[in-house]
Amino acid sequence: TIEPRKQTKINMRQGARVARAALRTMLKIRLLSFNPSAAALKRFYTEVGVRQTAEGYGIDLDGRAVKTPLRHQLLVPSWSLAAAVAAEWDAQEETIRPSEMHLTSLSMTAIDKLDKTTKEEQVNDILPFLQTDCVCFQVSEPDDFVKLQRETWGPIIAWFQNKFRVELQVSCELLEPFQEAKTMNRMKDVLMLYDKPTLLGVHTATSSLASLVIAMGLIHNFISVQKAVEAADLETEYQTRKWGTVEWSHPIARTNTMAQVAAAILFIKHYRADG
Repeated sequence: TIEPRKQTKINMRQGARVARAALRTMLKIRLLSFNPSAAALKRFYTEVGVRQTAEGYGIDLDGRAVKTPLRHQLLVPSWSLAAAVAAEWDAQEETIRPSEMHLTSLSMTAIDKLDKTTKEEQVNDILPFLQTDCVCFQVSEPDDFVKLQRETWGPIIAWFQNKFRVELQVSCELLEPFQEAKTMNRMKDVLMLYDKPTLLGVHTATSSLASLVIAMGLIHNFISVQKAVEAADLETEYQTRKWGTVEWSHPIARTNTMAQVAAAILFIKHYRADG
């Protein structure tokens, strides 16, 4: 249960125990946040709380503040995002799986890294995805897959071109399509309008989908998370429709990607939702 932080009077012996427990908690949290792909660890807390401060909303585990790898308090600017991050911690059962805590990872990255980079550097990290965008690499056979490409990617490409007033180059050859300089410059101008936390979310969604085109459609509510993930992995979708799923493979990969992308969109939309 996510509850407000509780203030409790304790005696000296209790205080020593709390201090030792706080140190263990701090070290565990630091280990977790340093490596989001770390192996699962045993859950070491009972209650998760959201705490309001003058600087934002913090996350508490048994009344102790969660900190980032660089020892900053994990503070986010909106209650809605804080509640979602807290829910990730609360959802951990007997073990803690950092690789599944995407909002926590994004929030910590925003605190520890965004002040060390510029918006232009962030944009320059995103733009290359447009040159290798999955929707711009198409095939000319078999006919049923060509039809699926046209039905799935065609509306997204048309929306993107109309929304941002650009023309995308699409190739059916082995060589990658080369997006014109005016298209790249236009998309750079579009991305530069976003703030740093939004660009962090855009990069996460784009890299997860291997498509800036699909990611922008998702961010602007043209397509749902599920449809975006299906569109980004259209060959698997085609093979699944034709031959069925591989029980242990396709659903797991699809679920992981969907979780990453959904977290990126939630982060973008709720980072400043209260203000």
